[in-house]
Amino acid sequence: MAKKSLTGQELHDKIIETREERIAIIEGLFYEKSVIMIAADPGAGKSVLIANVMANLSAGLLVFGSLYCPKPRKCYYIPFEWGAEEIMERFKHIQTTTVINYENIYVNDSFIGMNVIDRIDADAIIAMIKSECV
Repeated sequence: MAKKSLTGQELHDKIIETREERIAIIEGLFYEKSVIMIAADPGAGKSVLIANVMANLSAGLLVFGSLYCPKPRKCYYIPFEWGAEEIMERFKHIQTTTVINYENIYVNDSFIGMNVIDRIDADAIIAMIKSECV
């Protein structure tokens, strides 16, 4: 059963009570233990967006020129549609204007065709990520 939304004084009181600060991966956008899902029509620019974010994260640079990344981060890219070529094209273009730390970027296209909501497939993907970059 869904909980009732917080609003008004109740929301204000909850904000005041909140003491634990989340650990930022990208301040103001993405924090540890959080999930972001990007969905859009084909050709809308999802891979361009992700490649730029990964490039900045890999080197600990400002994301979108203004969002602070406290330290360089490992980034794991799993294409489920077009394969690794698409992201390689993006990085080739991005590297002309942005520093990319390729030691922090992992690209694995062996999961094409897998269903991320299937428990067996999801466990296989997670195991591979953990074995390669955790």
